[in-house]
Amino acid sequence: MKKEGEQSTRQDKKIGRQGYSSQIMALFFLVFFTAITFYPSLHNGFTNWDDAIYVINNPYIKKLSLENIQHIFTEAVSNNYNPLTILSFALERNLLGNSPKIYHTTNLILHIFCSISVFWLAQLLGLRLFGAVLLAFLFSIHPLRVESVAWITERKDVLFAFFYLAAIISYIFYSKKEKNKFFFYYITLILFILSLLAKIQAVALPLTLLVIDIYFARKISWTKKITEKIPFFTLSLITGLVGLYFLEDTLDVTQNFAFYERFLLGSYALLVYLYKLFIPFPLSAYYPYPDKINNWLPIIYYTTPLFIFLFTYLIYRSKKYRKALVFGSLFFLVNIVFVLQIVQAGEAFLADRFTYIPYIGLCFIIAFIGEKFFYQKHFSKYILIVITSLYIVGLAYLTHQQCKVWYNSETLWSHVIQQYPEQVSVAYNNRGNFYRQQGQTAQALTDYNKAISLDFNYHLAYVNRGNIHYDNKKYDKAYADYHKALKLKANNTEALNNLAAIYFQKGHYKECINYASKAIDLNKNYTDAYRNRAVAYAVQKQFAKAKQDYDQYLRLQANDFQVLHWRGIAHREIGNLQASVKDFEQVLRLNPNYAAAHLELSYTYHALKQWNLALKNVQKAIQLGEQVKEDYLFFLEKKLSAKH
Repeated sequence: MKKEGEQSTRQDKKIGRQGYSSQIMALFFLVFFTAITFYPSLHNGFTNWDDAIYVINNPYIKKLSLENIQHIFTEAVSNNYNPLTILSFALERNLLGNSPKIYHTTNLILHIFCSISVFWLAQLLGLRLFGAVLLAFLFSIHPLRVESVAWITERKDVLFAFFYLAAIISYIFYSKKEKNKFFFYYITLILFILSLLAKIQAVALPLTLLVIDIYFARKISWTKKITEKIPFFTLSLITGLVGLYFLEDTLDVTQNFAFYERFLLGSYALLVYLYKLFIPFPLSAYYPYPDKINNWLPIIYYTTPLFIFLFTYLIYRSKKYRKALVFGSLFFLVNIVFVLQIVQAGEAFLADRFTYIPYIGLCFIIAFIGEKFFYQKHFSKYILIVITSLYIVGLAYLTHQQCKVWYNSETLWSHVIQQYPEQVSVAYNNRGNFYRQQGQTAQALTDYNKAISLDFNYHLAYVNRGNIHYDNKKYDKAYADYHKALKLKANNTEALNNLAAIYFQKGHYKECINYASKAIDLNKNYTDAYRNRAVAYAVQKQFAKAKQDYDQYLRLQANDFQVLHWRGIAHREIGNLQASVKDFEQVLRLNPNYAAAHLELSYTYHALKQWNLALKNVQKAIQLGEQVKEDYLFFLEKKLSAKH
C-alpha cells in the first residue's frame, strides 16, 4: 500500500501527463450525455406521489416570508424532516414560477453537478482519466438514477448528494493538506449540515469518512480518527433522533414480519441492489413486499445471508484488487445500511432512489478494475472501449425510456401495475386519484374497487371511493366508506373532514362542526376542515367563530376569493364594516366580474350609509347578471335623489 504523500504525488503527475484539456473534454461529454439521457424528464408534469404534499399544496412555499421559512425549518412534511429541500421549492416557486418544468430542470442540473463531483472524487481517489470517466458515466446515466431525478419530490436525493459529495471532497483535502487543514475541516462540517437538512440519509457521512481514512491509510491513530469525527457523529445522532421523532407514526418493526424476517428482507434488498447494478430489470416506482405462504417467506429470502457471507469471504480472500474491493464494498454498505428497511419507515421495501450515493462505491470497483485492464499492455484498449461504450449506451437508453414513465400519474402507476398487476393496491388507488382529477369517475371507481379487493384494510382507498360517491351525491354510500376508513385508521383526517361535509349536506351542522374540529385537532393546517367548519358556523349565525376559521384558512390559502367573499360577509355581520369592504375589494381584484361580491359590497356600503358606492356596486352586480330585489335598488335611488 503506497504512502499517502507518494499517492498524492503520483496523482499530480498523472493529471499533468493527461492534460487538463482531456479532462475538460471528458466533462463536456459527461454533461452533454447526461442531459440528453434525462431530457424526457423535462417534459414531465407533477405526479400524485407526494408532489402535492411537497409542492403543489404546500402552504409554506407559496410565499417566501420569514414566518413560512420558520415553519419550513420547524415542521416535517409527510413525516420527513428535510427543510433545505422544501426551501429550494419555495425559492423556485417565488422566483421562477410553479411550472413542473422548473422543478424538473433544477433536479437535472443538480444531478449533473453531482456527476461532475463524482468525476472529481474519482480522481482524488487515485483513478486515472479512463477510470474516472467510467465511474462518472456509470453513476450518472444508470437507470436507477431516474427516480431521484425525474420525481420532483425526490429533490431530496440530488440536493443532499450535492452537499454530501462536496463534503467528501473537502474532507479528502483536509486529510491530505498540511496547511489550512482546519479550513477544509470546517467546510466539510458546514457541507455536512446542509446535506443533513436536505435528507436524513446523509447521517451516513461520518462512516463514509472513516472508509476514506481506511482507503488512504491515514497515518494517525484510530483514536484521533474517531475523535475528529465526534462533531459529525453528534450531528448524525441528533438528525437521526429528529427523524425518528417525525417518523414515529410510520416506524414499524412487527407488523406482518418478525424482526428476523425483516433482517432477511434487508439482506434480500442488498442482493437486489447488487444485481441491478449490472442488470437493471425490472424497474418500478414501487416494489411490493413479498407474500407469505403458510406464514413463510419465499425460500430465496432464507438463502440471502449465505450469499452475503460468500461475497464477504471472496472480498477477504482477494489479493489483486483487495483495496478497491474493500473500499467500494464498505462505501456501498455504510451508505445503504440505513435504508434496508430492517426497521420499516414508510411503505418502500426496495427503492431505486436509495442507491443514489451507495452505487458510487460499487461503480468505483468496476472503474478500478476496468482501468487496470485498460492500461495493461497485453490487453486491447479498443475492445474494452467498445464493450464499455455499448454497455453505457444500453444503460442510457433504459434511463431515457424510464424517464417517460414519470410523465404523469397515469403513466407512472400504470407502469407499476404492469409490473405487479395483482400486488400493489397503492398503484390502483393513486391511478384512481388521477382519473378522478381528470373527471373520469368510472375508471376511478374501478381502480378504487380493485385497490380494496387487493387490500381490504387499505383505508385511503375507502376514503377515495367515498369521494366518488360524494361527488355523485350518493351520501349514504360515501358515509359508509368514510366510517370504514375511520375504523381502520381513527386519525384519518380526510375521512373526518369528509364526514363533516356529509353532515353539512344533510343539515346536521353541529355534527359537521364536531367532525371538522376533530380533523383540525389532528392537522392544524387542514384548510378544507377550516372551511367546512366556518361555513357551518356561518349557517348557524355564529359569524365571529366563522370569521376565525376563515382567518386560519386564508393564512394558508391567501388568494381564495370565494373564502374571502364569505369572510367579508362575516365581517359585516359582526360589525367590522371596513374589514368587510377590504375583503370584497380583494375579491374583486382577484375576480373583477364576480357579481355576488359586487352585491355584497353594496350591502356593506349600505351599512356604512355610503349610498353612492352602494348603488354603483349593485348596478355592476345587475350588469353582470346578479338578481337583485327591486325594493333595494329603489331604496338606494331614493336615498341619492333625496341627498341631491
